Amino acid sequence: MRRFINNWLRGMLVVCIISSLSFAYTTISTSPVSGTLTVGTYYVQESIWVNSGTTLTLEAGVILKFAEGKQLNIQGTLDVNGSSGSKVYFTSMNDNSIGETISGSTGNPQ
Repeated sequence: MRRFINNWLRGMLVVCIISSLSFAYTTISTSPVSGTLTVGTYYVQESIWVNSGTTLTLEAGVILKFAEGKQLNIQGTLDVNGSSGSKVYFTSMNDNSIGETISGSTGNPQ
């Protein structure tokens, strides 16, 4: 029984380690969008809109990675709060040089 418990605990440790290696980005796939995005990687899976009369704020350290052919359409207000020391990035889902790697990324942005 003790051996079983030790093996089970080792297995759970492996599961915890693998889980911590999973992708740590947030997928955005619904529109409209508004509010504030804080530091982190965001995968824009579908084209998204900021409607008239609403604001989308991007805090310093936000990385927006777009799927091929998808876009951010602004009809309201886009407030980008980056600085030279803490930038906001708009890039391809295939850009693995910044932020989290997106599942299915080729690592070759075009």
